[in-house]
Amino acid sequence: MPVVQIIGTNTTTVKKYVKFEVLLDLENVGIENPYDPEDIDVYALVTTPSGKKISINGF
Repeated sequence: MPVVQIIGTNTTTVKKYVKFEVLLDLENVGIENPYDPEDIDVYALVTTPSGKKISINGF
């Protein structure tokens, strides 16, 4: 079974217009090429203060 764990971030608070980085550990995901979007799709689902949900692509 694939397992994705967050190992760390560059900050504890996500702010508007400021870079937020996440370091992920991927286990048993069976990726041949981590740069091929057909093999893996990384994104963040952000909920704004108004409750709107926004999907932001990772890279």
